[in-house]
Amino acid sequence: MAKFPGKKGLGWSTVIKLIVVALLIIVIVPFIKFGYYDWAEIAARNLDPNCPQPEKYYINTMDTMLDQGKSQEAGKFMADSYACFRIKRLNLDQQKNFELAEAVAAIDKQKAVDLYLTYITSYPTGGYIDHARFGISTAYFDSGNWLGVTQMLTSVTGSLGSEDKDDQKELMLAKANFMLGQKDPETYPGYTETGISLLQQYYSKHYGDEKATAVAFLLAGYYSKGLDYDNAINWLNVVVSGDNTILALDAQSQIANLYFLRSRNEPANKINDLRTSVDEYGKYETEVYARLESSGVVDDWKDGRLDTIKMTQCKVQHELANNIKTDKEEYERAKEMCNKIVKDYSSSIYKIEAEKYIEEHIIADCNKNNLGC
Repeated sequence: MAKFPGKKGLGWSTVIKLIVVALLIIVIVPFIKFGYYDWAEIAARNLDPNCPQPEKYYINTMDTMLDQGKSQEAGKFMADSYACFRIKRLNLDQQKNFELAEAVAAIDKQKAVDLYLTYITSYPTGGYIDHARFGISTAYFDSGNWLGVTQMLTSVTGSLGSEDKDDQKELMLAKANFMLGQKDPETYPGYTETGISLLQQYYSKHYGDEKATAVAFLLAGYYSKGLDYDNAINWLNVVVSGDNTILALDAQSQIANLYFLRSRNEPANKINDLRTSVDEYGKYETEVYARLESSGVVDDWKDGRLDTIKMTQCKVQHELANNIKTDKEEYERAKEMCNKIVKDYSSSIYKIEAEKYIEEHIIADCNKNNLGC
């Protein structure tokens, strides 16, 4: 027969002791099973529908993928479940830590920053320390953290094992110095000049004597980002007048595009800017033949860049016609530009695109304005 408190058998104190022991078991067992910090984690994550499992589950799953050499899968798993990790408590060896950071960075650079920082903190003399700093700097560069870029990249002491990465490092450091100096010249005096000097070194190293071009490209990029179109175009024209063919052609296409962008952002001179943009795209084709015909590589350009430029020119001319609305000749010019692509590319996707654009857009809009195209 059961005994109750107050009668001979179990006393109140015994019952209370048993309850305390049971509660301790309930609390201690999960601590032993999941680790000293996971009890709070379980309580917290169970309230989050996106993280139904304790943190240990996510870490173990990811760790297993890394053990199996599936670093890309591990990176995607972590990026997808990012909120379910307490990043700084990951207990991985340096190889796994770095592989995971690289894999996450391939999906989302910003999410990889914590992992790179964990690596730097955990392995201050590790073999991937420069690579981790470079990884952080690329994320900082994308987010406009110019000071962070300069701090990270000036700490990179050796080669990154890849010519492309070493080049990217040089270019990012130059641009970050320049942007930081322009952003806050009083706090960071001399950074603008340092950026220009570094970019001059970069272009001189890769393209020969291109100091003027280096300065021009840097300043053009800066001014265009600030929507200072006149200054950007002026500096790009310096590049066009230079001897480096590839950079000159790139600058010419940027000039045409800047006039087009200004037509949309500053509509007061919209018609003139659209017309100038069309003309500047035409100059691009002229420059290609003038600079490349003797080298025999014009056909190579026709199969990639030149066709894109010509198609863009046709579309800008069409937009010009649509803004004027009353001039049939402007639509005819657009048709002529697209028809030139049809003739030049008798059996390619460019011909198909141009033919379709003429019928569905140019002629359709012309007739919509009752001009009888």
